[in-house]
Amino acid sequence: MSKIEWESSFSVNVPEIDEQHKKWIKIINELHDVMVDGNLKEVIEAPGKALTEMRDYTRHHFLSEEEFMKKINYPDFSSHKQIHDKFYVEVNQLYLDVTEGKTVLNTETMSMLTTWLRDHILKEDKKFIEFV
Repeated sequence: MSKIEWESSFSVNVPEIDEQHKKWIKIINELHDVMVDGNLKEVIEAPGKALTEMRDYTRHHFLSEEEFMKKINYPDFSSHKQIHDKFYVEVNQLYLDVTEGKTVLNTETMSMLTTWLRDHILKEDKKFIEFV
């Protein structure tokens, strides 16, 4: 499985959100590197480590994006927020499962994270930008 790279098609033309998406891509790629290296301690240890950072940044980004949608009075805000909430639960469960030794990171998990992010930006995030 290859890493995800920033593409111009990901841009939502809101610099703050684009920068957050770029950082999220960087975190996913770091998580990918850690998985490939097989260093479980590095995946879960202390804030700032790959999986902890993934979980925390997911929450941070979603809150920021939701604030933007509120500011522009996006009519489909509640539906978009539900998508965020559902994915955050999945990311948090992944974090818990890995830290408790119930699962390990694998290419399937990384593919899910990458695909979700790509699809969410290109489909869902583009909707609120079209509204603007």
